[in-house]
Amino acid sequence: VPGGQCRAWKARKPLPVFRGLFQLRNIKEVSSALLLCVGLGTSAVYMDGTRLSTSSVHDPPLTDYTKRIFYRAYDVTEVLRRSSTPEETHVIGVAVGSAWWDPVPLAGAVVNMKPMPTGPPVVIAQVIVHLRSGGRVVYSADGDDAEKITWFAGRGCILSSDVFTGEEVDLAACGKLTGWGRSSFSMDAGWLPAEKHSGDISALEWWNAKQRLATKDVETEFSGKLPQLGHLQPAVVSPVLPLRKLPALKVEKLGTKGRFLVDFGVSMNGHVELHNVGELHVLPPSSSRPKPHQHAPSALEARSVVTIVYGDSLLEDGSGVNTVIVAGMGLHGDMGGQSKSQNPCFPEDHEGILLQRDVILFDAQAASPSLDAAAGGAKQSLAGGASNRFRPLFTTHGFRFVEICCLERLEAADVRAVAYRSSVLEWGTFRSTVETLNSVYMLMKNSLNSNLMGTQWDCPHREKLQYGGDIVATSPVALHLFDMEAFYEKVLVDWKDAQWQNGAYTETTPWMGLNDQAFGVGHGAGPTEWAALPNVLLPRHMNHYANAVLGKHFASSSHRWIKFLSRQLLPKLDKAKADGKDIPGLGDWMTLYQRDGTATHAVFALASCRGLSHTLRRLERQKMCDESCLAALEEADTFLRKLEALLSSLRWSRWTSSTHDSSPGGEVALFMRLPSVRKERCRVLDAVVAQRLSFVLDWPGLEERSAGYEEWRASSMPHGIFSNRWTLEVLSDHGYHDLALKMMTASAFPSFKYMLRHGATTMWETYWRSEDLYSRNHPMLGGVVDWIVGSHAGLQIHPTAFGADRILFQPRIVLEAGVDEEEVSQGSPFLVPPEKLEHFGANAQEHDSLYPPPAHLHAVAWAQASQGTRHGHAQIQWVLLQMEGGKHNVELRLDVPPATMGILKPPAFRERVTVYREGVAEACSVVEGTESKGDIEIELLAGEFRVVIADVVLESEAARRGCEREVEWDPMDAKHLI
Repeated sequence: VPGGQCRAWKARKPLPVFRGLFQLRNIKEVSSALLLCVGLGTSAVYMDGTRLSTSSVHDPPLTDYTKRIFYRAYDVTEVLRRSSTPEETHVIGVAVGSAWWDPVPLAGAVVNMKPMPTGPPVVIAQVIVHLRSGGRVVYSADGDDAEKITWFAGRGCILSSDVFTGEEVDLAACGKLTGWGRSSFSMDAGWLPAEKHSGDISALEWWNAKQRLATKDVETEFSGKLPQLGHLQPAVVSPVLPLRKLPALKVEKLGTKGRFLVDFGVSMNGHVELHNVGELHVLPPSSSRPKPHQHAPSALEARSVVTIVYGDSLLEDGSGVNTVIVAGMGLHGDMGGQSKSQNPCFPEDHEGILLQRDVILFDAQAASPSLDAAAGGAKQSLAGGASNRFRPLFTTHGFRFVEICCLERLEAADVRAVAYRSSVLEWGTFRSTVETLNSVYMLMKNSLNSNLMGTQWDCPHREKLQYGGDIVATSPVALHLFDMEAFYEKVLVDWKDAQWQNGAYTETTPWMGLNDQAFGVGHGAGPTEWAALPNVLLPRHMNHYANAVLGKHFASSSHRWIKFLSRQLLPKLDKAKADGKDIPGLGDWMTLYQRDGTATHAVFALASCRGLSHTLRRLERQKMCDESCLAALEEADTFLRKLEALLSSLRWSRWTSSTHDSSPGGEVALFMRLPSVRKERCRVLDAVVAQRLSFVLDWPGLEERSAGYEEWRASSMPHGIFSNRWTLEVLSDHGYHDLALKMMTASAFPSFKYMLRHGATTMWETYWRSEDLYSRNHPMLGGVVDWIVGSHAGLQIHPTAFGADRILFQPRIVLEAGVDEEEVSQGSPFLVPPEKLEHFGANAQEHDSLYPPPAHLHAVAWAQASQGTRHGHAQIQWVLLQMEGGKHNVELRLDVPPATMGILKPPAFRERVTVYREGVAEACSVVEGTESKGDIEIELLAGEFRVVIADVVLESEAARRGCEREVEWDPMDAKHLI
């Protein structure tokens, strides 16, 4: 029935809270007690009024709920002992937010919820009690009378909590719930026994219906039916936690109607925390609130309302927050109105575009400032007290700026921003004398901080989806910055869960029906460059963590994907060779060249084959490869050779042309070390270096249209999310590090400094300044940070390492006099001084560098980086010194972790390389050389080292080299497979 799903969703407002009551007799006999619990969509968990869950934001992490649901375990032994009552009754309290399980049912959005299993809020819980006598008691909803958890549900005070539009809270209702998490709370007639969840459709039936939609475009109507839930598993990824709190840098009053604009100085994923809530001086109710703070008449009544509107940028005239596209819904103009008219559940107080907005129905006399505070039962007026602060319980937004309305006044002390991220350990660092590189590094770090939320999002406001291509482009950087072992293991399982029976991988997980027919191979597959993620990510994961068991688990899925490509893509490539027509695809996304769909499909199919070949060879080395594994390896290698030959015949003329205007170009052939360019590397390299920019002017930016494109050769970055990294790596690997550095430090459009000059504090989705569609907090262009750390600082996990058992030290040294280092404006990510950031816990720590910045008077340039590994931290610092007679020396400090081999590849030199172990006066290694070509390798065992390179040959003055060597891809190489 049209609007039926919408009516059902509205009927669930306010969101329920659940109370599970059980009796635990003779607490003295209890040795330990464990609560296992999960609430869908997201939840905050309490025991006897004590908050247990460290976060209620995006937890559990998003999965396909018909496949897997993650629960968390809480040790409640001491809580039960402290809160034991004569009645021996205990309460499990669960507040539930909508998240992805119960979202606003909107049609026509980019974020298509139809393939998603959804339903009303659900709680699953079990208490396991171990007795001193050795026995065990399990309490559950299905237990007998003595071991039963009896569940009740009542209406809470959170009116709505949508994953995109935000949270609406009634503080007066929160006050009436004071003590709801404790046994002494008196439930009125509004509390009803909770119904047991029973799906109308089996998980298999739901899955098959999705598969028919994906592969054959046949839609099955399941309106109003609930799917059965998947397997329960302990959470393998750390929760999303507050990363830091930021003070308001600037508070400005807008007009006369109580609007205030707050700038926190850096974009993030999080929400606002209001302090001194009872003293905010909220304006009286009004029916003429300023945009975008209007409210539906039903919500006004006689209530004062505080609204918080979030955004990453300001309107061009500075008059307020720029409300950009959210959830694929609405643009400035007709699309928003059309979307609203087609959606009965489109919020009536959002004018043609969904808003990121939190709403507080205010009541200064409320007994509690939030549902969270009410659970514990301590009555407290909003007029004072330590808990006199408010922040949303379940939702986050992407923002740097907020508008708050409608108040008489607002001081900086009244408001803070709380930034969130999955609590993965941060373990990578970088600094150098090139300020632009430092800033680009911070742009990417800030963007990943904003998008690691149990899944890896594309951006924190518009879609919040886990895209394969984005992770292909950015996972090397994430693996540098953070310990991603468990996080990326979950990502791999997400894609295995989403794989269709025909072997096709999807573009996103969970599958949202995006681009599968228009830009993929069809038959349910996402674009090859997006769907290739599992086969690419698995070798990268083993390169860092040595988890061969993980490789064994995924080998069959990877093989099925290769078989699918062999059946479905190979004939399309043959046809493209015959008729010359391009195969549609997302291609090298965001490039300013023409996108070469055919080449992109082919190189990522090749990468998929290489990834499988790499994985199976790793298993073979670990003696985990049986006969079927060996047969799959032979099949993968056969398909790999076919693709290599076909790709060369398809694109050889473009790769050797200095005027080609499509991407990817010859840089991918050189980076991937394709056999076809083995004897022609110099010819292809010349084409890459001589390439000129050819734009298709189809983006909306006006200022960019007048930019001086002819200056590109050494001063801009027009490449897309894949080829920007390939191009920089290829240039640095072949003696053109100076050119790569000039491209990275260019000021003119298109460049990263262009973003910085226009106020970027996180990576933009595009090189131009989009005011509506494209995100200003989107990591996918940031794969270049892998080059910044690995090529400029010269530190990386060795491409053929297994579990980071080898570290490669290979700095590229150039004089930086030609680098364009004009000031990057007040938009720098360093606008917020580090001392003003309030960090939370060990997971937010920044590792101090082993070596301080050099104070040597003759230092011309320097860089340093650290990389966490499972064995410890690897570190490098190099300093370029001006010596007498115009010579230059390089001094390095290196730290090789335990159980690790360091490989030093020094830059070219004329005199010698001398290696000293820290604390030992005598050199442990001396290499003499005259005009070395930078091809020397020195092995270093674990420890700290000082290295002196005498009379180094600077790359800017060296003869171009390296392309003469025949270089092949090593099947153990996880870096150059794509």
